[in-house]
Amino acid sequence: MSALRPPPVLCIARALTVPTSRASSSVVATCAAVLASACARGASTDGVPLPAPPTHDVRVTDAGLARPPDAPPSAAPTSASATASAGAGAPPSGRCPDDMVFVDGDYCPALERTCLRPRKSWQCAEWAPAPACPGATERKRYCIDRYEWPNREGALATVMNSWHDARKLCAAAGKRLCTEAEWTLACEGPTRLGFPYGEVRDADACPIDKISPIVNEERLFSPATRDAELARLDQREPSGARVRCVSPYGVHDLTGNVDEWVDNETGQPFKGSLKGGNWGEYRNACRPVTRGHAEGFRYYQTGFRCCRAPLAD
Repeated sequence: MSALRPPPVLCIARALTVPTSRASSSVVATCAAVLASACARGASTDGVPLPAPPTHDVRVTDAGLARPPDAPPSAAPTSASATASAGAGAPPSGRCPDDMVFVDGDYCPALERTCLRPRKSWQCAEWAPAPACPGATERKRYCIDRYEWPNREGALATVMNSWHDARKLCAAAGKRLCTEAEWTLACEGPTRLGFPYGEVRDADACPIDKISPIVNEERLFSPATRDAELARLDQREPSGARVRCVSPYGVHDLTGNVDEWVDNETGQPFKGSLKGGNWGEYRNACRPVTRGHAEGFRYYQTGFRCCRAPLAD
């Protein structure tokens, strides 16, 4: 007799429920543990549990900054032009600069999504298609960088950026940091996919699920050893290297590779959030978000991309 398959898990913003008519007590207990863990971490999940804490010890100061707070950011190359499109293979729309993609769609703030096949307590291996949006949607119309900063095909995304760094660099390029909603819509596309490439988690599509070494924070935040420690930890891939890691709108590398700073529209508990996850075994999906880091936080995997209003038609 074949083993019973766990029932679907329905993930709603800040809630995780299991159909009780089919759920075993062990599954209910697992879900309760997931929720308790997410609440204890104090960060919103926007529809799915947050990833488990990293295996290394992340020490923080009272202000929420990784020690030492004055660790200098890595130098970031200036942005360079890359062909952008309104969708994969589509010609430039003319509504955005050449290095950006035009997004025009409806964002669902309270998405109801069913996980058909859990992978880990904080991950889903396969989402059910056509998630429900029971509330009102929000029309979004904007331009977004096609690649992670420096927004250049073939370049490595920069890391060790704080939210402050990201905002300043975007402003210097005549752009701004994307909001959580803008980033999510660009990733999900019009049909609200679970991943930018579909509904099934795929480590061959985007750079995810790599084994990350334990971080030596003393070396990471020391100017004398920072570059060597970053090189030891680094598992980034050049922007655009994974041809399938592209959203329906034509935006590349949204999940995996590096975590991306965005503006947290709620402002709580901090003004910035992180989206997409990095190359390790983290959330790596369109909807989840991490809001637990202060604006000055920077780490070996923190990057970003920029947005802006469309050009005049």
